[in-house]
Amino acid sequence: MLLYRFQSAATADVVVLSETAQRILRLWNKSLDGPGILLLDDMPQARVALVQEAEREAADVEQRRAEALAAGERLAASDAIAFRTRIAPLLKVLETCMKEEADLTWRV
Repeated sequence: MLLYRFQSAATADVVVLSETAQRILRLWNKSLDGPGILLLDDMPQARVALVQEAEREAADVEQRRAEALAAGERLAASDAIAFRTRIAPLLKVLETCMKEEADLTWRV
């Protein structure tokens, strides 16, 4: 399993499992291969993309739950950790980077 390390001069490193990191990079329209950089100017939009994806996922789960309930079924409990939970540390990093005016880099 690959790990991605997100780094900034303004924060501690954040290590993210490859599946989540690749999902994040796709949302940011960034290459999945090798190192990359998110420039300060791109951070507000990148943050919005993460939050919107987390909200979309939560709405999808809630819709499936409602449909199961309406059908008299019970939605199986999921062992998956919500995207919102997985991105929480990275959202804090983005906020700090924007405040401290620092770019964010990553590598595999």
